[in-house]
Amino acid sequence: MIAAIFLPVIVMGIPQQGQIVVDPDHPGRMVYNDVYENSRLKPCFFAGPGDPEDFFYNNTQANIDLLVAKGARCTYITAYLGDFGGGDPGTGTTLDATLNTWETYITALENAEIITVFFFYDDSKARPSTWQTDVDKIVAKFKHHKLLVWSIAEEYSEELTISQVSEVAARIKSQDEYGHVVGVHQLNGTSFNFNNDANLEMFLIQYNVSTPDAIHTGMVNAWNNTGGNKIINMSEIANHATQTRAMVRKWNWAAAMGGASAIQILGMGRASDPSANNEQGKYDDCVALMDFFEGTDVNAMAPRDDLKSGATKWLLAYPGHSYIAYTDNLNGNMGVADMTAGSYSLQWLDITTGTVSQTQATLTASANTVIAPVGFSGHEVAVWITNGSTGATPILTSVVVSPPADTILVNGSATFIGQAKDQYGANFSETLVWSVNGGGSVSNGTFTSNGTAGTYLVIARAASDAGVRDTAMVVARQEYPAPVADNADLTTQANTLVGISLPFHSISQGPFSFIIIQQPVHGTATATGNDAEYTPENGFMGLDTFTWKVTDLSNGKESDTAVVTITVEGMGNVSHYNDFPENSLRISACPNPFNPSVIISVPGLISLQQPSRVCIFDTGSRLVADLSAQVVDDTVSWNASNVPSGIYFIKVTYGGTVFAKKISLIR
Repeated sequence: MIAAIFLPVIVMGIPQQGQIVVDPDHPGRMVYNDVYENSRLKPCFFAGPGDPEDFFYNNTQANIDLLVAKGARCTYITAYLGDFGGGDPGTGTTLDATLNTWETYITALENAEIITVFFFYDDSKARPSTWQTDVDKIVAKFKHHKLLVWSIAEEYSEELTISQVSEVAARIKSQDEYGHVVGVHQLNGTSFNFNNDANLEMFLIQYNVSTPDAIHTGMVNAWNNTGGNKIINMSEIANHATQTRAMVRKWNWAAAMGGASAIQILGMGRASDPSANNEQGKYDDCVALMDFFEGTDVNAMAPRDDLKSGATKWLLAYPGHSYIAYTDNLNGNMGVADMTAGSYSLQWLDITTGTVSQTQATLTASANTVIAPVGFSGHEVAVWITNGSTGATPILTSVVVSPPADTILVNGSATFIGQAKDQYGANFSETLVWSVNGGGSVSNGTFTSNGTAGTYLVIARAASDAGVRDTAMVVARQEYPAPVADNADLTTQANTLVGISLPFHSISQGPFSFIIIQQPVHGTATATGNDAEYTPENGFMGLDTFTWKVTDLSNGKESDTAVVTITVEGMGNVSHYNDFPENSLRISACPNPFNPSVIISVPGLISLQQPSRVCIFDTGSRLVADLSAQVVDDTVSWNASNVPSGIYFIKVTYGGTVFAKKISLIR
């Protein structure tokens, strides 16, 4: 009897509540999706460890324990590691096993409310030949996490070209329906190489200077270079964590006041590093910085040191509405120039001691100074100043068009929705005026092609202020490109049918047809629509494959051939199973995945009367180790120090029956 298993397809919403996303009104900032405070989306601002980049490969549990115990709010980890001994997650089923293990680690971080900045490639690491499939698998595995930011590479130019980075970013975006933030890290400097790439939203900066003033100036330069349209992550300053607690804190605030939305401290977060790098106070200061900024309307602000007055050293401003002023040594009264008259609320933070205080002030339409609470003098101080007079009245601040892009045929149309927003991100009542650049026409958000292939820009402007606008891109094609068929991996038990929805993507609406091109060697495959089934030969265990294609019937275009790889494991010759004692020959392996040793248990093995063998085979069915003579009390240990990472099979032979279990060795 063949048992049937079918793998369901789960369609999930976009994005998730509480997930970190780009602020829809301020593309240089982040928010927690659908989380509101004070009638606005809650800003996401994070500060904390910029290590351990070798998290997945060295002292993983010790690093998790450290980050959790210290109250870290973020971390910085790398999949394809070049430094610290290197590391590679593998491909195919090895990658699958690796990602299953990594999922437990990232889940542990997220459960502790730690944001993961996930780098695909370390500096000096090139894309593997299987990068498309591997990226798809990584994104599919981790995209459900809310506290996650993707980064393509560290110091990308050491191994990747600009076009390669853009290709990976586009691939991530095509696979991640939740719309996580995607960024890339560059070599030293504050000029972003991807300002025109909409898929790259975060500029992860390396900036090796040694004073707060230099850091601040660099972040302001980065803000200006990106036009405030990219999220600034001050992710690497040499010797950051080795500074004193006070200096680490001042470096962090220098970056934040320069427009950074994230600060990650190089050398902080690794359990094996000097304890001074992980001083508890340094973590506490990061938490205080993060909590302060997330409680403000910082997303509406930009660096405006030209408006500082009095003892203010640096200033972020949403002129006329709100400000954040900072000084590293309060001596006198902090101030702001060119203010709008009104009644202001002031939230003070004594950065040195952590004391928070609230005051009120009535200010005039000019330069104003404000008096700090008693005891703040001589300390590092920040104050959030908000104009209650203007804050009570919503004002038009932006227009948002969705979707941001669409692809149609030359004789087709595309519909867009425009919405005006106020300063709090809430909907604002405003008439929109639609227009199009490049050809075609648009009426009430519906673009109609003029019959010519090309790229067109749909524009929605506020009727009361033409400078408040948003755009969407339309690509009109003579015909749709061929669909793309994706490789896939399956696991089933011996003598057990398994099903899969053949994975593909296309900008066309189809319809589509699917065909098996090459049948598997050790079984049969059938396809009805994109639902395929694989049935292994009786008693077969190991790897098998079949290939397939998808055709777009609207234009006859075929995809390239894709491969489905099936791992068949478990018990063969099951008709004899009832001949064995109850619970006999149920193979267990712990841990699995493992490195470098695994304990194999086969309960009931010794009680059987017939000769038996316990062996390890690789995926090519080559014998790797015969452990038969080492079995003691139904248990044997295998040390795999002398073999490469990958998938292996435990095969237990009893008489004419073979039992098998897949195990994964991950370095």
